[in-house]
Amino acid sequence: MPNFNIDSALAAMPRREKIAQTMQYSLSKIDKSSEATIEKFFTQYPVGSLFAGLDVIAKWSSGDDPAAILKTCQKFCKTPLAVAGDLERGTKNLQLPEPLTLAASHDPALAYQYGKWIGRAGRSAGFTWSYSPECDIALNWMNPINNHRGMGDDPENIARLAGEIIRGMQEEKLSAAAKHFPGDGSDFRDQHTGISINRLSRERWMATYGEIYRKLIASGLHSIMVGHISLPFMDPGTPYPLPGTLSSKIIIDLLRKELGFEGVIVSDALVMGGFTRIQPYEKRIIQAFNAGIDVMLWPELDYIDVIDRAIECGEIPESRLDDAVRHILTMKMREGLFEKEKEVRPAPDAEVYKVQGSAFADEVAEKGIALIRNEENVLPFDRAKTKRVLLWFALTAPEKLEEKYKTLIDEIKARCDEVVIRSNGNCLELLELEKQGEVFDAVLFIFDVHIEITYPCRPRGSQAECLWTMLNTTKHHPVAVALNSPYLLMESPVLPTLVNAHSSGEAVSRTLPRLLWGEKPFTATSPVKFPDLLGVDPEL
Repeated sequence: MPNFNIDSALAAMPRREKIAQTMQYSLSKIDKSSEATIEKFFTQYPVGSLFAGLDVIAKWSSGDDPAAILKTCQKFCKTPLAVAGDLERGTKNLQLPEPLTLAASHDPALAYQYGKWIGRAGRSAGFTWSYSPECDIALNWMNPINNHRGMGDDPENIARLAGEIIRGMQEEKLSAAAKHFPGDGSDFRDQHTGISINRLSRERWMATYGEIYRKLIASGLHSIMVGHISLPFMDPGTPYPLPGTLSSKIIIDLLRKELGFEGVIVSDALVMGGFTRIQPYEKRIIQAFNAGIDVMLWPELDYIDVIDRAIECGEIPESRLDDAVRHILTMKMREGLFEKEKEVRPAPDAEVYKVQGSAFADEVAEKGIALIRNEENVLPFDRAKTKRVLLWFALTAPEKLEEKYKTLIDEIKARCDEVVIRSNGNCLELLELEKQGEVFDAVLFIFDVHIEITYPCRPRGSQAECLWTMLNTTKHHPVAVALNSPYLLMESPVLPTLVNAHSSGEAVSRTLPRLLWGEKPFTATSPVKFPDLLGVDPEL
C-alpha cells in the first residue's frame, strides 16, 4: 500500500471538495477542447470520478487519445480521479463475448481470465472502475434489462463466475461494481422508465440474490451499484415501494448491516425514470445520500451546492459525508491511484490484443455456444455433403447485414460451394422456394435479438415472422441459431434444432461455423432453464 493516510486526507479536505468526491460526472459533458477548458472545469467542480463509457470513447475523433485526455483530467485534480464505465465485456479494443456466453461454459478458470482481460484492457484505456459484472438473475425471461446481459438464472453459477471475474479484474487494479442491487431480472419493468419491483419473499431473496451478494462481499468486492429497484419485503413504502437508491432500509439495514458490505455504494444513473419521478430533485438527492449512496452517477452540476446546503442546515449529518468519502478513498487506494505515475497504465502492444485477445475471445465463444436441441440429428453438418447453404438472417436492422455479419458469412462460405443469403421476409418465402425447385443441403436461420429499452427481448415484425418461415417447409430441416437472447425456444417450443450462442460479435462469428460443421464439439450447457416452456414463475 502507498504511504497515504485516509484520516489525514479527510481532515485536510474542505467540505465542498469532500462533497465533490461523491459526484460522478460524464466525461462527454466536459469541454475537452484544450487543457485550459479542462482545468477550468476541475477548478470549479473537483469531482471525484468520471464516467467515460464505451459510448464516450467511441465518439471521440480518431485524432484523440482517450488515455491522454484522461491523464490531462488527472493532472488538474488534487485527489486522483476514479474513471468508470460499463466494461461488461471489455473495451473498444477488446470485445469479448457476452457474460452469458461465459456462463454457458460453467468454467471458473475461464471467468478468471475473462476478468483479467477486462482489467488489462480497462486500465490501459484509462479506466479504474468497471460497472460490472451484472449479477442479476434471469427469473423472468421477458425482463427488458437482464435477458442476455447477465449470467443466467442459476444463483450458484452466477456467484461462482462473478467472483472469479471480480478477482481477475481487481488483481489488475480495476475495481468491480456488482450490479444491480437489490436484484433485477424478476419482473418485466425497466428502471429507465419506472421502478423495477423485485417481489421475492425474504426467504427466497436471501437464498438467491442475497447469497450471490454475500459471497461476492466476502471475496473482497470493491463496490456495488444500487439500482432503482424496490424490494417490498424490506421496504414496502407508500403508496408504492421505494427504489433501492432512496431506501435506507435496503442500503443501510440490508446491504451494510445484514450483508456486511463495507465498500463503495454507487447509484445507477440519476436520470432514469425509476428515480426522477419519485420526489422533487433536491429532496430525492438528499434522501439518496442519507440512504447510504456514496457516489451519485450523473447528478446535475449544482449537486455540490445542494449537499452543502443540506449539511449546513442539518438535513445531512457531516459524519455521513465523511463515511462516504472514506469508502471512496479506500477504493482509490486499492486501485493504486495514490502511487505516482500509475494513474493511467501504458497501452499494451496492439498485436497482443489482436492475437492473444482474439484467441481468448474465441475460446470463450467456443466453450459457451450450446446445442439446445438436435432432434433431427441435423448437426453437425457433413462438409462433404453440405455444398449449398441457405443462410437466412432474422434481424432488427437488416440493412446492416453485410457490414455486421461479414465474418460469419465469410466463414460459412469457406466451408461450402454456394451460400444463398436472405433476410427477414414473409412466412411463405421458404415454401415458395421449395415449390420453385430450390434444394439446399443446409438451411440456417440466424436470429439476432437485442435488448431494447422497455421492450422485452423478443423478435418482432418480419424478424419474428422468420420463426414462421422456417416452420413452413416440407423438404428441408432448418437450424435456428440465436446469437443473443437464449429464449427463442420460449417463442417457438416446437423448434427441432436450436443453437444458442448467447452473444453476437466477431468471436462468435469466427467460432460458430467450427461447431456447426463439427470441427469443434459442443460442450456448453444452457445457463438458463426451460422447465415448462411457460417461463413465468408463480411467485413473480
